[in-house]
Amino acid sequence: MSTIAFVPRARSWWHTKSGRERTIAMLLGALALVALAWLAVLEPLRADTARLERELAQARERLALGQTRASDIAALARSAPAVATGDARAQFDAAAIRLGVKPVAVERAAQDGLRVTFDAIAFDTLTRLVDELQREAKLRGTELDATALVEPGRVRAEITLRR
Repeated sequence: MSTIAFVPRARSWWHTKSGRERTIAMLLGALALVALAWLAVLEPLRADTARLERELAQARERLALGQTRASDIAALARSAPAVATGDARAQFDAAAIRLGVKPVAVERAAQDGLRVTFDAIAFDTLTRLVDELQREAKLRGTELDATALVEPGRVRAEITLRR
């Protein structure tokens, strides 16, 4: 049925209805339009609003974390760095004893540094040792040559430490 033929038929149908039936038909049409508007416009807006509220909460958490980190960085920049004191070799030996590791060779390197060789050391122990030396003795690992061994988690390591 074409649109041209539909309009006269709809008009004749409309004129055959009583006033009360026309009112009911108009109310049902209005209700259908409201339902369509709800589904097509308002429901997607409500869903987007809920999603944006969740994203806003996450963004606020990230902002708070960033502000905390920025204040931490500013505090670190204001504080004077601790000056390393003491013999680097003695501090290394003390840290190695605390962690229960024994290097095969420890040689002095330039600029108050050390060149340390381990035949076999657990990698997590090596990282703990480097971290402790950095925090306590202000010795930083500047070079690392680590080769995996057959045993899982163990390496042969040569590390250069400098202040």
